[in-house]
Amino acid sequence: MKTNQSDALTDLIKEIAVKAINANKPTSIYYGTVISISPLKVQISSNLILTEEFLIVPMSLTDYTVQVSMNWSTENANIDHTHNVEYTDKYTVSGDTDNKTTVTKQMNSNKTHSHALTGVKEITIYNSLKIGDKVILTQVQGGQEFIINDKVG
Repeated sequence: MKTNQSDALTDLIKEIAVKAINANKPTSIYYGTVISISPLKVQISSNLILTEEFLIVPMSLTDYTVQVSMNWSTENANIDHTHNVEYTDKYTVSGDTDNKTTVTKQMNSNKTHSHALTGVKEITIYNSLKIGDKVILTQVQGGQEFIINDKVG
């Protein structure tokens, strides 16, 4: 009789320990496929499709605009192209020197040269999810929300 009670107590302790571990499991990792963009849907398995209210999408998996500081120049090239040169100059018309004119002149150039790209510029990153993208998801503790971590391959 002691063996049965002992076995039952051991099984009960094991069951309690497993439930405690599962209750405190911080996350689970899943792989899915984007099957819809608007509204966003990710298929985890044949019978589990997550809709956008359960998905957290980081900015890195969207199209977004950022400012960058650059100090670059184009490569030297010998390509026929034109540069518009504008200048403003005073000229005299019937004794009045306050009149101004702006002249635009195109200058043909076939000399090898480069162009500077400097300063703070705004660029757009196009990295939004697309149908067919394979993604890695982390299930938030409690199981109601899923964070899309990144695209796969």
